[in-house]
Amino acid sequence: MKTILIADDEQEIRELLMSALADPTWKFSQVGDGEKALETLMFQRADLLITDLNMPKLTGIDLIRYLQSIAHPVPIIVFSGRIDKTITKQLQVFGVVDVIEKPADFGKIKEILRKRLAGPASVAA
Repeated sequence: MKTILIADDEQEIRELLMSALADPTWKFSQVGDGEKALETLMFQRADLLITDLNMPKLTGIDLIRYLQSIAHPVPIIVFSGRIDKTITKQLQVFGVVDVIEKPADFGKIKEILRKRLAGPASVAA
């Protein structure tokens, strides 16, 4: 079973994602800010991270930057509102290729998840 961590400060968004993306081969966990996402990734295995950019305590960009600095190999999907070209370019520098602006088509997100999770197995923290 693949584990997906959702980091978003809006509980409704986290619950909507878990409901809309439900799949019997995926297990979801959720956190409400970037700091909790980082703590979770340090101590628990995750096969994929879906993160918002605008969160308290540690922004999505700072979370991604930190994960890059410690060479943490989790694939990342950014799911956020108000994404501009500058942010997209910055995310590409960090290796993030899947940037989805809210609101989004959940079918498209599910397709991206299947593609990312079909790759090599994740590395435990």
